[in-house]
Formats: sequence, C-alpha cells, structure tokens
Amino acid sequence: MAVLIPVAAGLAFTSRGPQRRLYWIATLLICVGMALTYSRGTMVGLVLVVPFALLFGFLRPRHFGVIALCGALLITASPYLAKRVTSIGQVAMQSLGMSPGGLRGSDGASRGRVTEMQAAGLLFLDNPLVGAGPGMAPVYYPEYAVLVGGKVRGVDRRTHSLYLQLAAETGLVGLIAFLGMIAMVLLPLNRARRRLQHSDRQLWGLVCGLELAVLVLLATSLFLHAGYIRYF
Repeated sequence: MAVLIPVAAGLAFTSRGPQRRLYWIATLLICVGMALTYSRGTMVGLVLVVPFALLFGFLRPRHFGVIALCGALLITASPYLAKRVTSIGQVAMQSLGMSPGGLRGSDGASRGRVTEMQAAGLLFLDNPLVGAGPGMAPVYYPEYAVLVGGKVRGVDRRTHSLYLQLAAETGLVGLIAFLGMIAMVLLPLNRARRRLQHSDRQLWGLVCGLELAVLVLLATSLFLHAGYIRYF
C-alpha cells in the first residue's frame, strides 16, 4: 500500500475536475489502510523518501501542514498507532546504545529482527560470492542466530531485510544483479520526469509517482524480506 501512495498522489496533484477529487479520496484511503497495518518499517521508509519528493518538486513545504494534520488525526483515532510511532525513536536509541540496557530493553519483535539481520550478515561473510543459495537463509538461521545471540527464535526465520537476504542467499553476484535491475528502472524514469516537467504536467505526475514508488519499495525493503517482491 505504501508503494501506491506516491502514484495516487501524483495523479491527484496533476488531475483536474472530478477525477482530482477521486484520486485524493483514493490517496486518503490508501494512507489509512497503510497506517492501520501499524508497520514501523513502512513509516520509516516513507520518511526516508520525503527528501526525494522535495527534490523532485513533488512535495512543497506547504504540503507538510496537511500531512501533519492528517497524521495527527490518525494517531488520535488510534492510540496503538501512536504507541508504534513513539517506539520507533526508542528502538533507534536502543540500537545506537543511547538507552540503558541497549536492545535488551526493546520489544521482542525488534530484537528478533536484529538477530535475523545479523545472522544473515554472518551467512553472507561465509559465502560472499554466490551466497548460500536461494531460499537458504531461513535454513541457516538457527545455526547463525546462536552465534549472534540476542532474541533467537526456535524456528526458521526469514531475514527481515531484502538486501541482507539477497546478499546471504545470492552473494555479491545476486546483489549486484538486483541493483543493476533497479538502475535500469530508475534511470529512464528519472530522464522522463525531467523531460516532462514543463511539457506535460499530468504525465509528469504519474512518472514522478512511479519513480517515488520504486524508492519507497527500496526504502521499506531495508526492513522487509523478499516475500513482498511480487508487488514490485
């Protein structure tokens, strides 16, 4: 759903008449649906893409007032969402060692995911060129998680980071191939966005939304495994 937000907003920004209202309604519904998943990784990923949206001219400073108001309304309507948002800062401070007890004081989900990421990192270091094989990170998780420590789960666990999973399972060969594919998508979109900015604003809005959608996927994939790659 997060990937759809810039596409819908891009169409809403540049459309006219009844279509514009429909696109804004769609954007709002997608945002509410995304917020109600309570995904902290998605929230962080969207924030990481904001500088690109400003650079592209997709967002302007005046838009932040509307965004802040909508965010405040969502948080007010859902106390659990507010708790999840505030926990992002707590986990970040604990990960950086700026909180007493470090990660030991964070919630179980955060500790478990950090352990999964570290285990995948060790697996990659042992198989740097071609990795351990597609789909093998969960199989090797128990062995490497014990070496890492932290919150070790008793079952096979996927790596909650697409890049670490690709590195662990397909090595540098697979990781470079994936990043090359991403470049082949982003570079033409970037050229089209620049070319259309002053000639066709409606098509510019769609292209800009698609480019930001790819960036949202890349940012949220810092905290998500390849199970979501089918949407991309």
